[in-house]
Amino acid sequence: MKPYLISLIAICFIVFTTQARGGSEPAIRIATIPQESTHINIATDIITQLYQRLGQTLELVPLKANESLALSNQGELDGELIRVKAIEKKYPNLVRIPYGINSLKTMAFTRINGPKVVGMGGLLGKKVGYLRGIELYKSITKNLENEEFYSIKSMFQGLIHGGVDVVLFPLLDGQIYLREQKLNDQVRMQKNAIIEVKLYHYLHKSHNRLINDLNKLLKKMEASGELNHLVSEMEQKAGSFERNDRSEKN
Repeated sequence: MKPYLISLIAICFIVFTTQARGGSEPAIRIATIPQESTHINIATDIITQLYQRLGQTLELVPLKANESLALSNQGELDGELIRVKAIEKKYPNLVRIPYGINSLKTMAFTRINGPKVVGMGGLLGKKVGYLRGIELYKSITKNLENEEFYSIKSMFQGLIHGGVDVVLFPLLDGQIYLREQKLNDQVRMQKNAIIEVKLYHYLHKSHNRLINDLNKLLKKMEASGELNHLVSEMEQKAGSFERNDRSEKN
């Protein structure tokens, strides 16, 4: 089953559970981006489990990245599923739960015969493409020639047809997309990550009790090793899609 389909099923289940319980305590409405994404799927599974342990119902609200941050910061939504730490200066009303849920490993993708890209310095002198709304990539490319794309398809088509020299995209998502779209003979993923950052769950500052409860729960899980085990288990499940693909080709 495709990872983004798994995520869709999870979202439907969460919303159904919220409606079915109909208790006095309202569901916690958490923003997420609508794009197909392996690290979003992993975070959905982990954070759903955390909220269930606290007796809370969770409703995921798919929105464009910048729109969701504005609404969460204003308190119209209760928080963000996962974000990088860099958002905090611009959105001061969002409180970071200080335990990394998972990490975002960003890779550089070039045309099959394109130049080698090593580290951030490898982006110099190149036009870099990325998906609109990803603040990390916007920050990385702010002093470079760059182009924002509205969809994964248009971004990789822009790369293939020479509109950009490099695109930035997460490791597992990139592997899966190239495989499913049969682009491995046209696009190459560079060997080493451009950057790897931790991803955190955020809640609006009005949720003091829930913030404290999550911090206590995650502190215990980290001390016992349960959090690392859970994250590793989810990442291995996601990575198995790529391993299965390799075995089918052999």
